[in-house]
Amino acid sequence: VSEINKTLQESIQRQEQRIIELEKKNDGALQRIESLVAGQKKSASPSKSSRASAAAKGSSSKAKSDSAGKPARGDSSSGDGDKLTKISGIGPVLHKRLNKLGIKTFNQIAQWTQADVQEWETKLEWGSIDTDEWVKQAKKLA
Repeated sequence: VSEINKTLQESIQRQEQRIIELEKKNDGALQRIESLVAGQKKSASPSKSSRASAAAKGSSSKAKSDSAGKPARGDSSSGDGDKLTKISGIGPVLHKRLNKLGIKTFNQIAQWTQADVQEWETKLEWGSIDTDEWVKQAKKLA
């Protein structure tokens, strides 16, 4: 019995160490993603003159998101957004991570292409977006 307890304790210690390693890796990846998103926001913000010329041409601002899921001007995601946990596969932790990365509405996810799904699976280190059919679910909820 004591040998079994010792083996179990060693196994638990190895698993706890692995959890710590994965948490560190996850934190590092999340920080890299956040810095990339911040860099994209800086480079994507149009100048005053380009906004003025777009307005002069009468361009309309539709409440859609681009393929990366960033909200377009006029999108309702500027507030609290939708309760993304209604999508099977998104729990509270992923909901918070998505919100931090600018994904706040069902409409944003509903607009994703297959390439976007793959990109977000990589960004989130979460490989079941396609399997859980987030886009299909989001379209129903949008």
